[in-house]
Amino acid sequence: MIQRLTGTLLAAPIGALAGASTAARARLHGFWRDLRLRRRRVWSRGGRAYLELRELATDERRRFAAAAQDALEALDGIEWARVNAPLGRLVVAYDEARWPDPLELVRRVEEVEERLGLLDHPFAPDPPEHPGDVEPFVRGAVTLGADALGLGLGLALRVVRSRPEPIEVDLAALTAALQHLPRARAAVERRLGSAVADLSLGLLAPLTSGLVRGWSGPIVDALARSLHLRELLARRDCWQRLEPTLGADPEHQGCAAPARRERPAPLREGPIERYAEGAQVATLGGFGFGLATTQRMESASASLVSGVPRPARVGREAFGAWLGARLARREVVVLRPRALRRLDRVDWLAVEEDLLAPRRLLVGDASPLGGLDRDEALARAAALLDPARPDEVQRAAPWALGPVASLAPGREDLARRGAALARDEGGQALLLTRHGAPAALILAEPAVDPLARALVTAARRAGLRLALLGGDGPPATWAAADARLPGRVDPDLAVQSLQADGSGVLVVTSSSCSGLAVADVGLGVARPGAAPPWEADLLARDGLGAALLLVEAARAARAASHQSVSLAAAEAGMGLLLSLTDLEPRAIRRLMLLADAASLLALLNGVRLARKVPDRGQAVARATPRWHALTAGEVLERLRSGPDGLTQAEAAARGAASRRGPAGPRRFWRHASPRASWN
Repeated sequence: MIQRLTGTLLAAPIGALAGASTAARARLHGFWRDLRLRRRRVWSRGGRAYLELRELATDERRRFAAAAQDALEALDGIEWARVNAPLGRLVVAYDEARWPDPLELVRRVEEVEERLGLLDHPFAPDPPEHPGDVEPFVRGAVTLGADALGLGLGLALRVVRSRPEPIEVDLAALTAALQHLPRARAAVERRLGSAVADLSLGLLAPLTSGLVRGWSGPIVDALARSLHLRELLARRDCWQRLEPTLGADPEHQGCAAPARRERPAPLREGPIERYAEGAQVATLGGFGFGLATTQRMESASASLVSGVPRPARVGREAFGAWLGARLARREVVVLRPRALRRLDRVDWLAVEEDLLAPRRLLVGDASPLGGLDRDEALARAAALLDPARPDEVQRAAPWALGPVASLAPGREDLARRGAALARDEGGQALLLTRHGAPAALILAEPAVDPLARALVTAARRAGLRLALLGGDGPPATWAAADARLPGRVDPDLAVQSLQADGSGVLVVTSSSCSGLAVADVGLGVARPGAAPPWEADLLARDGLGAALLLVEAARAARAASHQSVSLAAAEAGMGLLLSLTDLEPRAIRRLMLLADAASLLALLNGVRLARKVPDRGQAVARATPRWHALTAGEVLERLRSGPDGLTQAEAAARGAASRRGPAGPRRFWRHASPRASWN
């Protein structure tokens, strides 16, 4: 009887607790489902919408592409629909007056997915982020808000002067370990995905810093987030400017999913990866030793706070963020920003050979007719020649330049002399006329683009090996490449042959499926009238100029990594030394301040190096002279000299200027930088 009565009395509260627990689990499960099975990302502008694709197998994606195209194009106001697999988007061109809300397109797409049984497939946890996506901005704004909250919490608790609890110190140390120790971070990302992991840890870090009365950590985090948001804004603006030309043609949208193969060997460790592995062992060892000697968890946690390689990671991220914004401002669409964070591990520059082969016609020589001065003939021809249209007559009264047959029809003698000149020297013979009368035969010869020469020179200076991806044009033998990969070989396999020893490869090409899908950093050259190579990490119209900037950036990225590691090592050494003693909470806060100061220095140094990366593309194109095609007066003008040469005073001044190096802090920093970081 008593047992029945007790059971009756306890049944209600136990049932209520069970119901509450079930409801809590249901809410947690719903939150987790919303986090993983999130809404479809949509970007639309100017009558085109890019709708995110679900995670589908290759066969499922092909079935969906065909069904979606048929279903959508049958609707009134839909011009076309294509699947762009490299971007992970369904691209729809539509009439904005008929479809004012792009979410209506989403509903139609979901109907197709439901009919094919694909509606339950999740979206990828780490999809290729579209340059127009709003989600990265939302994540950045949320974490900036957390930084502000953490800063306010830390300052408020310092005013209260309350002593931090041991659990708060331990939580701050655990957060730092999860955020910056490589294996711990990788475990979190495998569970949550990189985007959700970055958001979760980005929210947790400033709050735990505030709990231990820290104020510097949220400030450094806010600065790093601001750089990232700046990069995202520049990337979005660049995409909005260039999308009307990149995405207007339905046949220029990639349909089939690229056959991505695994790397033959993992990408080699760079300075930061090598340091992080060593720091991980040293940090955990220092934690164990400190716990054994002090018998206090919060004191031992100091080794986790100061030993994690945060300054190294912050320096590289700052460099990549600033570089990404620079690239976007020079009309380079950064499709996959993570590629910029691999520049410090690039060993090979693999370039499509057609981009380096001599193609551009320039004035090479002149054979005067009728007493015309050779210098004047060269000058007039150089002013008239259009390298893109050498077969068309160009006029600037009283001069004209064009094919012999067009300007002097019936003059077989001139035709024979022109053919002999072209045959002997190589190139194309043109006729220069004055007042309609033949004045000179001009040799227009193919020449190497000055940007191509500058690119090869920069690669050698940066310590990169050069590989040529086989093309259909004349061979670029002048480049003296370390490897030539013939066109008959699968481009992906050719690039992977360079990666076999763990080397990083920067691929520059204008063709889709030309090694871009397996490149560590892929720069695709978008040519007018051709399909953009969507598999690339970066898309540029000024291909060689952007490639030159990337090669210079790879050199600077190595310097940024080395110098960030030096800052991290100096800070960790002091932190590990202090962790061997019994630390009071005030000393732990000072240790955290030291770690934040090192991270701030690494951030500023990364920005400094990214700003100093030279962008010499336009200057090289303008300033590289064809000396043999210049008149004597033009040569002297370029050399800033005269017919009588330099005076003794001018020669002495130029010699002194050439010997003069950077002064003050610049000279100190140049000599303080590790020489190996630039090799």
